[in-house]
Amino acid sequence: MVEQKTSSGNSNLIAAVGYLIPIIPLLFLLAKKDDKFLKFHAIQAVVFAIVIFAIYAVLGPAIKKSAIVGSIFYFLFFVILLVLIFLMYKAAKGEVYKLPIIGKLCEKNV
Repeated sequence: MVEQKTSSGNSNLIAAVGYLIPIIPLLFLLAKKDDKFLKFHAIQAVVFAIVIFAIYAVLGPAIKKSAIVGSIFYFLFFVILLVLIFLMYKAAKGEVYKLPIIGKLCEKNV
């Protein structure tokens, strides 16, 4: 299980920013291979970004064909934005928050 950190530091900031730009924490992992907190958030950020990309790849072309799909697309964008802000907040505080399904997979790889 990933330990919850209580101290603030560079790992918290890197993990938080990593949800906006998932490649950043992966680069820092090369220097800090033993930081399980950073590794968990880096993996979760990358997997979450891949899931978001897949959703938009499927819904993107359908926007032109249907107003309903377009509405769903923008609603999903808003929900994903809220989730990203929440994940960044948790990481900045030094807390581990596992997303359903994704978080469990990431924890196994830490």
